Amino acid sequence: MEKKQYLELIRKRLSANFEIEAPAIDEGEEFLMIARYHQISGRLFLTKKDIIDKYETFETCYMKEILQPTLSDIEAFFSWLTKKAEKIQPGKDHFYTDITGILVSDHMPDGTAGLLRGLNFQKSFLLFFRGYLKIRLICVDLGDGNVYTNKLGKEIKRVYQWQNA
Repeated sequence: MEKKQYLELIRKRLSANFEIEAPAIDEGEEFLMIARYHQISGRLFLTKKDIIDKYETFETCYMKEILQPTLSDIEAFFSWLTKKAEKIQPGKDHFYTDITGILVSDHMPDGTAGLLRGLNFQKSFLLFFRGYLKIRLICVDLGDGNVYTNKLGKEIKRVYQWQNA
């Protein structure tokens, strides 16, 4: 599949729920696309002023292209996502934040699947009273049609696959 077709496919899938910026720059890094989602949910008693509780959920997807990635390029991208995650300061109504990194290339290096198995990041805030954060990493090989994920990314792998779509 061509990069342009793939980007359009993912944009269509995410556009219903995400605000999409393409192309985008964040902290000096260039991305094919950045997609952001934010939702506030809660329970009310009788009126809108009688709030029982509320919580906020966030997800940000960073899609980046590297023409000939190496395993160290994949690790560097995960490291960048981790630094981004460390800067998050949740509020009292924070429930969870998902940061998803999507690395797109025509060919992924040998050993990508094994490397991704070891790249995991989860963090709780104030013993989960202020929610949690997790990083999902997806590597898309447009050449042979494989989509590789870390352990946390398996739950959304179908979104980034295109066979039988």
